[in-house]
Amino acid sequence: MSTPTFKSFLLFAVTSLLISSCYVSKPMDHDVRISINTDFSVVIKNLSTSNFSSKHSDVEYRKAYMDELTKELLINHVTIDNASPEFVVKVIELEITESTKPDTVKDVKSKDNGMVRQLTQAGLKTHGTVMQLSTSTIKNWEADKDKNESLTSNRSLDQIISGDNKDNSSYREKAFDDNEFVNQAGICGRRAAVRITHDIQKLLKE
Repeated sequence: MSTPTFKSFLLFAVTSLLISSCYVSKPMDHDVRISINTDFSVVIKNLSTSNFSSKHSDVEYRKAYMDELTKELLINHVTIDNASPEFVVKVIELEITESTKPDTVKDVKSKDNGMVRQLTQAGLKTHGTVMQLSTSTIKNWEADKDKNESLTSNRSLDQIISGDNKDNSSYREKAFDDNEFVNQAGICGRRAAVRITHDIQKLLKE
């Protein structure tokens, strides 16, 4: 592909930083107890000819999501205590969308210039509520995570071993592996935990 300008690279870097900062937690200054459900809906929408999202069950997606959500909450001093919670967290849904989009190699120095490939996109969204039991005040939260396949001229392990593509002129599809969608569900769970922590902090200040 064509070499990006410094301005476009800087814009990408700033945008990435802003997106990442939205999902950075500030830990609680004391332990907080919550209850949380694990029976939320997992909705899978496959809008493409690929089938990565079908390689795992709803149970596996929930487990990946809850495992990472729980870890992130614990880091932030939020513990799950369904017997005596201070807050009730409701996870309503995890939506997983699989789609494709065409991408074209734009590198006049490459023999693959103009090559078009259909790349898979993973789009995950989740939402729910947090209620403070002492006040019955409720806040709505939501989180999302996207990841796309890409075209790359970076050498693969096979190319390094065989000595091919030393000039990085040959492009290939950097494809998902079979676990990509379940891994993204885990990341979405972590992001949900950040949103939940933020809302708890806001409710404690009100």
